[in-house]
Amino acid sequence: MNRWRAAVFLALGLGFASGARAQPAGGAEPVPVTVKQALQYALRTQLDIQTEDRQIARAQAQVGEARAGYFAPSVDLVSFTQRNQSYDTFAGARVEGTFAGQPVNVDVVRTLPKYDTGVGLEASLNLYSGGASKARLKEAQANEAGARAQAGVTRDQIVQEVTRTYWQLRKAQADHARRKAALELAEDEAGVAEVQFKRAQISEFERDTRRLRVDEMQARVAEAEYQRGLSWQEYRTALGAPAGLDLDVVLLDDPDTVELASLLGDSDRSQPALQRAQAQNEAAQWRQERARSEFQPSVSLYMRYNGIGRDETRLVDSVGDLHRQDWSVGLRLRWNLFNGSQSTERVKQAQQDNAIAALQVEKVRRQLSDELQEKKRKVELLENKLALARKRLDLSESQLRISARRRDLDQITNLQFKAEELALAEARDNVLFAKVDAFVARLTLKLAER
Repeated sequence: MNRWRAAVFLALGLGFASGARAQPAGGAEPVPVTVKQALQYALRTQLDIQTEDRQIARAQAQVGEARAGYFAPSVDLVSFTQRNQSYDTFAGARVEGTFAGQPVNVDVVRTLPKYDTGVGLEASLNLYSGGASKARLKEAQANEAGARAQAGVTRDQIVQEVTRTYWQLRKAQADHARRKAALELAEDEAGVAEVQFKRAQISEFERDTRRLRVDEMQARVAEAEYQRGLSWQEYRTALGAPAGLDLDVVLLDDPDTVELASLLGDSDRSQPALQRAQAQNEAAQWRQERARSEFQPSVSLYMRYNGIGRDETRLVDSVGDLHRQDWSVGLRLRWNLFNGSQSTERVKQAQQDNAIAALQVEKVRRQLSDELQEKKRKVELLENKLALARKRLDLSESQLRISARRRDLDQITNLQFKAEELALAEARDNVLFAKVDAFVARLTLKLAER
């Protein structure tokens, strides 16, 4: 009896110590001990979430780039400086003639300044691009929608993985504690058997059988410790926790006390996997339109202003002599007439990409429908399993009450009564395990239904 009391106090002490360790000193982030805390922790620390945030920001920048190319003009500052050297031997000619009876002499001289410097502004505004600018903007917007849908897919995956590993660890902890209790009972039984053997009350075979039972329980405890260690590692990975974070705490939640709505979050995005496929399909459609725009002309308005300076002796003087100025404004038309059927082939590629994306949408829709039906059946199966586990627990509790009366009447020993207590603990664990499995299945179903 003393050993059982010590075990109870030890368990209470571990629970108190774990609660104390859940709030690290020095203002560090608390170790998550509830499933809601675990999910909040993972959504802050998981690198996948941070990656999706960067992908959304990148997609937004692409939308800004496409919008700027659609509506905004382009203005460039241009300049040049050069030194001229002519190898032409022609230096000029003298023309002699008469005009109105008077002799006229004209010298035609070819001059080339030694230094030229020019500075100017060039601006252009796209007026018509055959639909390419609009298609580029719409494609970027579709890609942004796809990035947001992908973030929803990632979040749902993290919710499922954190929840699964949390309850898996919860089950591993409960299983480890129960096997340790079973080991203590086997050791007590082996001790009684040793006394009985010395008094010639049992055979050597019966004594050795009790000893073997202790060895078996020790092996089971070691297996439970190994499984608990694996569960710790999976839980740490799901959280995205650093290797130095101490996660060796007792998890507190019971499935009956956790609301599914608290884990689903306030996102109204439904079926993000389907929305991602639809966004990819829309982007493919606009890529096809952009490819078709290559057959259309493009029209742009341009304006140019230049100042040119020249000097025969020094470059610096040409920079200070920018008095020769000119400007121009006009429309530029560009229309490709032949490029070796490259545009035609690009349209064909875009058409196939569009068809593939449409097929992917239908594939995802069918897959989600099949998964939804399978998840509904799984929830129903696990709910039935939970109901059966509860019935067995009721029978175990009734059996323990009967065993308590028999012990009080000295019809059974304390060890036999402890065995009944251990059977009740196992039945309670089985109910916990069934509740955990049903909870995870219901969460997965809710994510699929919304």
